[in-house]
Amino acid sequence: MFTSELLLIIPLVIVLSVLGLSFVFLPTIVAIIRKHRQVVPILILNILLWWTFIAWAIALAWAFVKENPPPAPPQETPAK
Repeated sequence: MFTSELLLIIPLVIVLSVLGLSFVFLPTIVAIIRKHRQVVPILILNILLWWTFIAWAIALAWAFVKENPPPAPPQETPAK
């Protein structure tokens, strides 16, 4: 039923599919690794507009943007 050629093509298709999806979701992967606070919006942008190179490049740049730390809470001065 299956020829030897088909048995060689199936793993190749699986590997290429995994590599392709990894490339498409590279901005999300980078955001997760860098513990970006905006992972979900980057993921949504990836899912909705992955097919446009411009949106993908924007999502990748966004994933690499260093965020400012949250502001420190105000310190109370001791009463004199």
